[in-house]
Amino acid sequence: MKIKTDKIDARTLAHLERTGFLPESYIPPREIRDKRELLRYRASLVSIRTGVKNRTHALMDKLGVIHPFSDLFRKAGREFLATLELRPIYRRALDGYLQLIEWLEELERDVTAEITKMIKDNTDAKRLMTIPGVGVITANLLLCEIGDIERFPSAKKLCSYGSLTPGTKQSSDHVWNGPVGRKGNLYIKWAMIEAAQHATHMDPALGAFYDKLRLSKGNSKARVAVARKLLTAVFYILKRKEEYKPNSLCTIHLGKPVSLPGHRRIVVPAQW
Repeated sequence: MKIKTDKIDARTLAHLERTGFLPESYIPPREIRDKRELLRYRASLVSIRTGVKNRTHALMDKLGVIHPFSDLFRKAGREFLATLELRPIYRRALDGYLQLIEWLEELERDVTAEITKMIKDNTDAKRLMTIPGVGVITANLLLCEIGDIERFPSAKKLCSYGSLTPGTKQSSDHVWNGPVGRKGNLYIKWAMIEAAQHATHMDPALGAFYDKLRLSKGNSKARVAVARKLLTAVFYILKRKEEYKPNSLCTIHLGKPVSLPGHRRIVVPAQW
């Protein structure tokens, strides 16, 4: 039977402190904390806006509305939504979603302008922006969330902190690899997965890696794998003070031609 009391907890903490095994949390300077909160606030606005857009798409699917727009929320798409003839209950829901999206976009523009004023010329941020899919906002978010890169002894540790490493369970000769889960810094995870969606179109090696993994593991797992490689690049860029090297992250089919449906044959070069 498990016994947990304040007395036992106090004795355990005292023992850990005595032996030097009491873990300490990293606390960045106040300037970084303030900047981090502003960037997190913007990320939350983007996430909420995406959720509202998804609900709008779901409503269109429910009503069987077919449209020719690749982006339903640009000017032409919004004009189309505004002129749809719907039953009053659905019209009210759609108008409410569109108003929410406009309001969230206005809030996002305001906070982005404030972040832009706060951002100073930073050499590390400029290096991170050489990674495909990473812009000025994402680069600064990564710097604030990661903090001092020296506190991570390896790229694997940083990926684990960024919640991009799958869980592993082992018993005897049996090994089970689980999902990446939600333990760790979810802002880093979100930023890298967002970057991965663009990186596969900008880096041929990453594109080939994603397509091959997608065929066997599915879109979600393939995108997470690309995000993990991008975060590995972040680690080495900050450690070595160098820019991103295109076509350098994938060792899959190292030095061999990669041929996939819809893609030209490329040779994937060596890793970093």
